[in-house]
Amino acid sequence: MKYEAGIDGSDISCPLSAGVRVNGGVVGGIDLFVKDLEWSWTKTGEFQLFSQDLCALKPHIATTFLPDAQVGDAYSTQLELLDDRGGYWTLGTESPPGLTLSNAGLLSGTPTKAGSYDLPITFTDFDGLVAHATLTLVVKPNRVVVTTDSLPDGVVKMPYAATLQADGGRGPYTWTVLDGSVPGLVFHDDGSVTGEPTSAGSGTLHVKVVDADGLAGEGDVTWAVSELPPPVLGPVSGPITPPPSCGAACGTSWVTRTS
Repeated sequence: MKYEAGIDGSDISCPLSAGVRVNGGVVGGIDLFVKDLEWSWTKTGEFQLFSQDLCALKPHIATTFLPDAQVGDAYSTQLELLDDRGGYWTLGTESPPGLTLSNAGLLSGTPTKAGSYDLPITFTDFDGLVAHATLTLVVKPNRVVVTTDSLPDGVVKMPYAATLQADGGRGPYTWTVLDGSVPGLVFHDDGSVTGEPTSAGSGTLHVKVVDADGLAGEGDVTWAVSELPPPVLGPVSGPITPPPSCGAACGTSWVTRTS
């Protein structure tokens, strides 16, 4: 018959070598499993196991944290024990959407929903000894991507308005121009661009967008501004004649234009 508790109800610890006296509890941070009750009491209340063969290590889960996952990205992490023994892993609740835990302890898949998940995990070895741990998995929203690759062309001294666009994450977005500028235009943190270009030219801006959860994305955005084109005059036809009420004394010529 197997016993897992000492006199005080705590796990009994096995000595590191036969004949070593220990107090009830934990030795070296490792709980042990006592297969029999063959120990003797000393005057100090300690117990001494007659043989280390009477003890067997309980399994202990070495994994203490899980790497963060991200919606839409493949995820894989292997759960580990402090020692190498046969057994199987189980999860005491539903897996995060898109992920599964195999009997071999591999948590994998492609998560589909962001959130923080507390996972009660159990390892059971082939002797029936078990270890428990609750690990937290954080699934972050999918990454933020700058989708604007070029701004609409502008014209010098003409009112201008445009908006930078992004995809993914969770709004609202906050924008920053990390490198570059357009003379006369103002880039607001909500992604809007306003103003009147003051000179012609072209170039590339490097911008950054951050969503409501702190996820960030960066991208390059090209721009071009041209001069205001000269006016186009229509064709002139008919004789040049002064208006009837003025005559040649006015000194002004009038043109009759046809469309």
